[in-house]
Amino acid sequence: MKKTLLALTLSITGLTFSHAQITITQTEMPVAGDTIFEAEDTIPPVSLTIGSAGADQSWDFSSLESDEMDTTYFLDPAATPYGSDFPGSNLTVFDISDSFYVYINSTPTSVELLGFAGDIFGTGSAISLVLDDPQTFLNFPTEYESTFTDHSSRSTTLPNPGFLPQNFDSMRIVNNTTVVDTIDGWGTATTPMGDYDVLRQKTIEYKVDTMLARDTLTGWTPIDTTLDTSYSYSWLAKGVKLSVVDVDMDSSGTNITGAKYSMTPPPPPPSGIEKESPIPAVMDVYPNPFAELTRVRFYLPKSGHTTIQVYDLLGQEARVLLDKSLPAGQHTAWFKATGLPSGVYLLKLSTPESAKTVKLQVVK
Repeated sequence: MKKTLLALTLSITGLTFSHAQITITQTEMPVAGDTIFEAEDTIPPVSLTIGSAGADQSWDFSSLESDEMDTTYFLDPAATPYGSDFPGSNLTVFDISDSFYVYINSTPTSVELLGFAGDIFGTGSAISLVLDDPQTFLNFPTEYESTFTDHSSRSTTLPNPGFLPQNFDSMRIVNNTTVVDTIDGWGTATTPMGDYDVLRQKTIEYKVDTMLARDTLTGWTPIDTTLDTSYSYSWLAKGVKLSVVDVDMDSSGTNITGAKYSMTPPPPPPSGIEKESPIPAVMDVYPNPFAELTRVRFYLPKSGHTTIQVYDLLGQEARVLLDKSLPAGQHTAWFKATGLPSGVYLLKLSTPESAKTVKLQVVK
């Protein structure tokens, strides 16, 4: 499961123009019907750092690029295919790039992960994984120096997936997870969308996964155990219903491996205070490279006239995919490379506020 999906259960908070400590409560959580857009930097800048812990800090993420876009839907569990398997859930998270649902329970005191359902392992078969012990990912109210430790477990039994010897009829995966969560700083985070008053959340996750196989004569036998430690940071801000920035680290907790930022702009400053900054559009192209057809998905923070043009490396216009006014929100265009030779092209998205260019590779 993507780290993003877990981070979604953590998020949510906001900002006043004067930089001050904030407190997160359950009223900041997303609700059924909300849709969240995030921009992902697939290769974060080498200069990017998580900064320091402590009070009144400044964290600069303005160098992040919008290489891809993630769309996450928050749903009523009763409206999902597996809601009946999670009677304690009152909110479901579905990431458009994934093929499964995440079931959570949001209360005035905490956010708990109850389990997952769908094609979780990418095998084409849908299952429901219900945690034996729900995993807490956020307690309310949350403020600077809040901390907690929580444990969850699950046991999943499946038929022989095919790679075990024929004398084994079943496989069981036992997962034990411990989360150590600390709000270790407060201050201001700057992203390409603007400045936010935030709390910094540090999460360390320890996992022990044990695989067992059931021999039809001798019973269950352990065949593999995996230990894993992961580190992540989230900067939480009021009014955005999602963390402003999420950063994943390597297993040592020292090197950044991935970063995302929210496409929700900061709340407007108080009346009488003017503060303007350009709000960029976000675009991703898939597949890339491609032979004949690729999808261009993009998000517009504001309505306005929008153009999408394709150029060759000599600067000659090869295609005009779009040239019209569009409302704010997510949109899709398609690029047909029929008649174009193989090579590298530049696709440019232009709005009144900003422009975004990505490289395309046509391979025939």
